[in-house]
Amino acid sequence: AIARALVHKPDFLICDEPTSALDHTTGSKILELMRAINKELKTTFIIVTHDSRIFQYADRIAHMDDGTITEIT
Repeated sequence: AIARALVHKPDFLICDEPTSALDHTTGSKILELMRAINKELKTTFIIVTHDSRIFQYADRIAHMDDGTITEIT
């Protein structure tokens, strides 16, 4: 799904739990690939997740509660 979304070289992608069905090792590889695409192609990835392991790959994190942004780090 990520590869299909990148075909037309979008400025940004919105990803809902992109690693939820993957084991930890494969999920980490996907996130490393997304980070490389961000750096090389300047594609912005907006990732919605409950998995705090993804946070280390983020440049910015918006925390939400009941649909309201409560903090940006």
